[in-house]
Amino acid sequence: MEFFDKLGKKATQTYKKTKEKATNISEELKLRGKLSEKKEQLNEIYAQMGKFIYNEIMANVEIAKEDVLDSCDKVSNLLRDIETLEDQILKIKKMKRCVKCGMEIDRNDEFCSKCGQEQPKVNNDENINVEEEPADIKEIEVISIKDIENEENQEASSSLSDQHIKVVDNTENVNDHQQENEQDKEQDKMGQQEQENKE
Repeated sequence: MEFFDKLGKKATQTYKKTKEKATNISEELKLRGKLSEKKEQLNEIYAQMGKFIYNEIMANVEIAKEDVLDSCDKVSNLLRDIETLEDQILKIKKMKRCVKCGMEIDRNDEFCSKCGQEQPKVNNDENINVEEEPADIKEIEVISIKDIENEENQEASSSLSDQHIKVVDNTENVNDHQQENEQDKEQDKMGQQEQENKE
């Protein structure tokens, strides 16, 4: 019983780890998709701004700040969104950026492996939490282990029953054999007595 309890706990832990990894990979792919879209939008705005400024300069037109202010605001917003998405991806990967050189390092590293800069401590509670699985799914492992145990108990009982039947059959065979031997002995005795009476 203790063996199956341990096996059930281990199966549950393995399932949770696998589910967490799969969830993290899925979440990272979604974030990378959003990140790619934001970068494409940013490049489009850069291209539009560059084309506008080039045309104005070639036409000897003085460029006013107000002419590009709207585009600059869009760029600032996109840069903030990109930074947020990159931070979320790093949290899923349990990584962080060096505060000095920007190198990606482990969240628990106290110093950067590239530039040696000391890093501020990161609160591990900030990691993205995996959604709690439903109760019915959560109990699948325990139920399956109990089913296995019941099946094995049934098989053991069936095996014992078969052995008992075999023992009973063997006992009956022995009894029948003994009875046949006794009958043969009685017939031999009767035959001997008849011969003695004839003599």
